[in-house]
Amino acid sequence: MDPALILVQRENEWLLQRLREIWLEQQSDGLEAADSATLADEQLTPGGTIGRYVTCTEGFKKELSALERTVTTYVGREKPSRPLNLLLAANPGSGKSFLVKELSKQISGDTEFLEYYVASFRKIDDLFSIFQRIQSLNLEGKLPFVLLDVVDGKVAGEYIFATLLAPLWDGVFHIGQERHHLGRAVLFFAASALLSSPSIQNVVGKTDQEVTYTEFAEKWRRKVKAELQASEIPKARDFIDRIDLLLCIPPIDFTISDGDPAREYKLLACILVKKHFPRVTRIEKSVIWILILELLNSGSRRRAESVVFCSTDPQGSDFDLAHLPADIVEYFRDDEVVKATKNNYISLP
Repeated sequence: MDPALILVQRENEWLLQRLREIWLEQQSDGLEAADSATLADEQLTPGGTIGRYVTCTEGFKKELSALERTVTTYVGREKPSRPLNLLLAANPGSGKSFLVKELSKQISGDTEFLEYYVASFRKIDDLFSIFQRIQSLNLEGKLPFVLLDVVDGKVAGEYIFATLLAPLWDGVFHIGQERHHLGRAVLFFAASALLSSPSIQNVVGKTDQEVTYTEFAEKWRRKVKAELQASEIPKARDFIDRIDLLLCIPPIDFTISDGDPAREYKLLACILVKKHFPRVTRIEKSVIWILILELLNSGSRRRAESVVFCSTDPQGSDFDLAHLPADIVEYFRDDEVVKATKNNYISLP
């Protein structure tokens, strides 16, 4: 087994136990309230915070509202002199791309989402093709929403921060002796090596020490500030100085006291099914629980989404255990929650 996966499983052991207890308790309460043969479906309304992007952490909801207001204000300006610069911090697979895509859909006007991985660049000059693409979209009357992932990765042995400074703050870039205006753009950056990990273990230390999201984010920002002071990455602090808003996507954990992990994992699992099978309006609870286990074991959404992607099309509105890949069903068939939640459904709008 992958050592990294073992570490993730150990970190999530306490969270998994709590979630298992909640699911079994809820199932028991439901069966006591009604005969199992006539048990009414649980209703789940996945109210999005930004579009279909959901969070059940109250403090983070406020930051997302602030993010949307900031972007809306920028878009409302007639001719901003530079792009709006935003930096995202999140654990891998936390839905950064999905958040930016959903935000772009919420903004009035003609927007276009672009995503680039700095690690795939062969030379720093590859950035200029992105700048030129932003120019072209502006000429077409479109507003670019651009996500530059792994912005702290090296390209040809160098960091790209020095090349980003003028476009971010002055709204210009140079090709040879020519000076070009970038135009309007909402630029999102994601970094890992540059920023302290926003994990519970790194920020809080002990999983039995509860904090609100606001407290968690403040602790994290203090760590980032301290680490940046000691950083030897060229121009890293200058890059951070040009960021208009720094957003920390929190982990889903009971340590965040103003969150609701049980509901948020349930929503995530349902959204993954709806994404690939839009006709589905009822999902068997055992399916949702298996997807939650995949979300926990992989530490990201990607593994759980792969399970859904490889499932058979239900050709209708119900998605149950029989539609999941056979090897996945076999692997989890003896799980106590899977056995307890068979033939019990969650209904979606």
